[in-house]
Amino acid sequence: MFRKPSGKLGFRSINLFGDLPGSLSSSSGADPGHIAVTHQDSLYLYQLQFASPTALSAESFTVAQIVSDSSTARKIFTQLQKVGLISDRGEVQTSAFDTPGFGKECVSALSMIPVSRQKQVIDLVFWWDEEGRRLGKLMGEKEELIGLRDGVEGQERERMQMLLDRVQKKIGTRPSQRDEVLEGNGDLQGTNSSGLVGGEHELPAYER
Repeated sequence: MFRKPSGKLGFRSINLFGDLPGSLSSSSGADPGHIAVTHQDSLYLYQLQFASPTALSAESFTVAQIVSDSSTARKIFTQLQKVGLISDRGEVQTSAFDTPGFGKECVSALSMIPVSRQKQVIDLVFWWDEEGRRLGKLMGEKEELIGLRDGVEGQERERMQMLLDRVQKKIGTRPSQRDEVLEGNGDLQGTNSSGLVGGEHELPAYER
């Protein structure tokens, strides 16, 4: 774990393998253990198809191109559930990393794939933890705005629709194409934003 400039905690997947012997603690220059941004985009858009988009499935690991066959993807998903990284509902649970000796347990559970792919799995899990939190907040915000919009008329309804459109745009934008001004709600500065979701004076910012 490490502290980001924003103050949030992050995770370097290589730390999981650093205390292990031999090739397990080394990285490949050609495949350093990170999923490509294009694959992040593919996975994000894939997840949006579902009623519970924050929940991963076995297919998520083929969409992210960590593995190419469904059989291995199902094994990865099952093992991640066994070690506690993914819940029965498919939600990421990074608190499992606080368990003593978890690194070796996780490496053993993912032994059916190369170490570089193991690192990509962990990289995906922690990246999706942040994406899932962002997406979950936006989905909740969307529902609240729909309720507010449907309860008013005239200019207030138009204003709620405008805010709803902003949230829907955030939800539909893939990671590589996000507008930092929109993500940080900088486009709302200087406007009369009283009465927004949750009674706040500005919408919450989501980290990329």
